[in-house]
Amino acid sequence: MRTTLFFIGLSLIIQHSALSQSCLPEGITFLTQQEIDNFQTNYPGCTDIEGDVWIHGFNINNLYGLSVLTEIGGELLVDSTQLTDLQGLNSLTNIGADLQIARNGFLDHLNGLDALTEISGTVFVSFSGVKNFLGMPEIASIGGLEIYYTGTESFDGLQGITSINGNLNLSNGHYLKSLTGLENVESINGDLQIFLTGLKSLSGLDNIDPNSIGNLSIYMNDSLSECEVESICNYLAEPGGSFNIHNNATGCNNQEEILDACFVKTSEFPELENSISIYPNPTKNLLFFSTKHQKPITEIRVFDHVGKMVIHKKGVIDKIDISEFQNGIYFIIFQSNATTYMEMIFKI
Repeated sequence: MRTTLFFIGLSLIIQHSALSQSCLPEGITFLTQQEIDNFQTNYPGCTDIEGDVWIHGFNINNLYGLSVLTEIGGELLVDSTQLTDLQGLNSLTNIGADLQIARNGFLDHLNGLDALTEISGTVFVSFSGVKNFLGMPEIASIGGLEIYYTGTESFDGLQGITSINGNLNLSNGHYLKSLTGLENVESINGDLQIFLTGLKSLSGLDNIDPNSIGNLSIYMNDSLSECEVESICNYLAEPGGSFNIHNNATGCNNQEEILDACFVKTSEFPELENSISIYPNPTKNLLFFSTKHQKPITEIRVFDHVGKMVIHKKGVIDKIDISEFQNGIYFIIFQSNATTYMEMIFKI
């Protein structure tokens, strides 16, 4: 009896091994629908392709022949097809390199990637009709996101992503007017480039750690006038790399315009403008202020971005020197005429 059970168990292990195995270390290219349909016959038991998978052919209209695939060790390229969705890849859990979607005019979304939990490389979408990113609900991290000349209208479907471990490059997306869908991204660990002619606001990038941004480029965004989101304000106050900002709508044309808008937006006390003048802000060294009423400023406290008090002065005060401070954001609290005011200042 034990011998019989042993052979049954061994038989099941052998069958499972035959049905699920790594294969094609050199990758595979599909050029026709017939090659897709015949995959399981031509490569029995092949579920984990070690190399790249290239799907390239205008007569390819479905991927059901690839329904057994669970992993792709290299990149997945879907290029120049008639696909309207990615159904057939529903068992795929991991892509070891880039996911490239290029020149697929009929592909409106990414439905079919619902089991996918990891994309180690960058998600590239270019010259395609992809309107949104619905279809990847399990993805929390990707190696980068780059879109070029697409029909993308929103980032719906990417709400689960908290980290982008590479560049976030959004270029020439004429239909993209909002970055909603990226609001849960906390880090990008790469460069950030925005070139979207229809975009009006950077809202959606608010929660990105500015220290995770390498170089920053915001240019040729004809409609973009609202750049004063927290991540960009903090980055420009203390850049971690180079920045290139020009040819946007008024309010986003350069570092000074954006920081001015950050300053206004973060004002905690609307009456400050009618009570105290602060200038120049941003500043490199001296910061001047004066009251617009007859009572002098009698006390000032300045705090850094982590809440540590770095200046505390009492008396009649009309300026402070912050030239020795590190670049960044500080908060200043004024006491004048028995009233307390607080404002954000920028050292550049």
